[in-house]
Amino acid sequence: MNYQDFIKRVQESTGETSPKEAKRITEAILEVLGERLSRIHRKHMAAQLPGELHLAVVEEDPAQQFPLEEFYNRVAARLDLNFHEAIVTSRGVMKAVAEAVAPGEINDIVAGLPTEYAELFVREVVGRSGLDVHPLAPLAP
Repeated sequence: MNYQDFIKRVQESTGETSPKEAKRITEAILEVLGERLSRIHRKHMAAQLPGELHLAVVEEDPAQQFPLEEFYNRVAARLDLNFHEAIVTSRGVMKAVAEAVAPGEINDIVAGLPTEYAELFVREVVGRSGLDVHPLAPLAP
């Protein structure tokens, strides 16, 4: 996926109308994710994302251990969002990431994080009762 297509996907999944703001959102969320991921997962994910996003993911420091709630708090602080907005926005960006990165690598990333992080990678299913959110099931390699 090229950079423009990736940013369009972020705009669609987050409801953001400005490409410039979608870029800012994407970079902030990828930076926080990069702080949490192991070096090898950062490198593998960055290699599959558009080149313009590589620096946002690749953090040279060792992975930090923090719970998902702290992930959302960091996103909220960087983007000046409330906690709920940070959740929704993070999931939107990660939806685009899951489309750009190979399913096997996404599975490896999810497997390398505490189970609570699986909710970052969700599928939205619209049913009779409205929007239903389901954790992303492991994808076939």
